Amino acid sequence: MIERRGDKGAIPPPLAGGDDGEGDADDIHPHPDSFPSREKEASCGFENLRFGFVSNFDIRISSFRLWSVYMVDFDPKIVAFCCDQSGYPAADMAGTLKQTLPRNIEIVRVPCAGRIETIYLLKALEKGADGVLVLACHEENCQFLNGNIRAKGRLSYAHRMLEKIGLEKERIEILHLATNSGVKVAEALRRKSEQLKKMGPNPGKGS
Repeated sequence: MIERRGDKGAIPPPLAGGDDGEGDADDIHPHPDSFPSREKEASCGFENLRFGFVSNFDIRISSFRLWSVYMVDFDPKIVAFCCDQSGYPAADMAGTLKQTLPRNIEIVRVPCAGRIETIYLLKALEKGADGVLVLACHEENCQFLNGNIRAKGRLSYAHRMLEKIGLEKERIEILHLATNSGVKVAEALRRKSEQLKKMGPNPGKGS
């Protein structure tokens, strides 16, 4: 008969010889060294924990390096809605004067800044732009009377919508200028590009 040790409710170790209870003595009472000590278990657990910490740390460092390289190479895309009466001629003059311009610019020519609906500004961001610039006539100098004022109001509405969804309102901007403002357009585009580089890529881009 197997002698019970410890608490009265303890369950005796299983018999290696089968259910008939005729196993060898070594099978019934294994050598103590066959069980890992608590010290060994604790040591193994600590090593695994430390390994996991170092591994996660390495992953974070690698991710940071990849993000840093990505930000250095980041070339923000700017969509410029240009009024046909002022912004477009000014942008054309900037090219004629061989002004230095950011590389990733898309020009959208419109008859009047007042024709730019709010949805167009937001769709430009959704479709891949990091920033949007509206080049309009000076206030009270619109050929269609108040088109530039209407564009300014829609821009303010777009700003409020961006703030509600957690995007920077500075990603959309309006610039009032004259037809001979080629240098001013170039300066505005370069400034916008540098501003967007500091902001980082637009997180609201669609897939």
